[in-house]
Amino acid sequence: MPLRHINVFAARLADCFRASSRLVAESVQALFRTGGKRLRPALTLLVAKAMGAEKERLSRVASLAASIEVLHSASLVHDDILDAAEFRRGEQTMHVQLGERAATLVGDFLFATASVLVAELGSLPVVVLISKVVADFGRGELAQSAVRFEAVDYSLEDYLAKSFYKTASLLAAACQSAAVLSGAGPESPQAQSCYKFGAYVGLAFQVVDDILDFTSTEEEIGKPALADLKEGNLSAPVLFAAQERQASGDGGEFGLDPEGRRELLELLDRRLSGEEDLERTKALVADAGGVARAKALARRFVDLAALELEELPDSEARAGLRTFAEFVIARSF
Repeated sequence: MPLRHINVFAARLADCFRASSRLVAESVQALFRTGGKRLRPALTLLVAKAMGAEKERLSRVASLAASIEVLHSASLVHDDILDAAEFRRGEQTMHVQLGERAATLVGDFLFATASVLVAELGSLPVVVLISKVVADFGRGELAQSAVRFEAVDYSLEDYLAKSFYKTASLLAAACQSAAVLSGAGPESPQAQSCYKFGAYVGLAFQVVDDILDFTSTEEEIGKPALADLKEGNLSAPVLFAAQERQASGDGGEFGLDPEGRRELLELLDRRLSGEEDLERTKALVADAGGVARAKALARRFVDLAALELEELPDSEARAGLRTFAEFVIARSF
């Protein structure tokens, strides 16, 4: 990506530092200093390149990319509060450092800043797309908080809907918005394919994150392993494990036998309150092939995302989008 567009992105991102409150300004700066992969703004810029955006349009997309990163950061601050998470990217979370009240205000400030950056683009379709993302964040949090430790009435479809609201919605809107700012009509086949590409990549990203909760160390993911499971946020590996044993379609089986499934449900029903409950749950998920099935699901989403790219003109940037999607699942293998 040309350096000038990265510089525009960095300059627009710096706007969120100009807060009237010194506490908010310093907290925001500290938040962005913790790093992160910046995958969402990179994806936004890459879609614009794949759409053949000219120099002037790319500058607007860089502003969009900044708003996407700010919006994502705002969601993380609020998400950490709701999940009582103590670490993010290897650092103490905002509410641990400042308290919940101050951290909530920082998150609110970031949401407002992202909204201003989007409004300044002057594109009503983009404003509508990003506004829906903010609403989806709320839907996702409500859906998640209502089913903690629930593995019977909480289906894989429910999990995927929650995952769309919390993760994939932002990526989908970012990709479609980049296409719109590049000159495509909001309802054009290319813009719609960009939306679906982002949605599939976002779902794969969330499934892989849930896999890493089981397979990675605290040093690798920047937060305690099995942190989501401890909070009762059941993910694809657990939901696959909680299913009755059945053929997988490749000659094997997944799921637990009746005794193992009963034990898993009992562990979840008592909210993993026993000293060994967490490790036992992890072992049952492994026995059931839950992680392997989750990897296959992530692979399927990436394959679907790749199909959507066929609507875009062949280019190096389009190949880069395919590589981006493959990178998402490469983290779990």
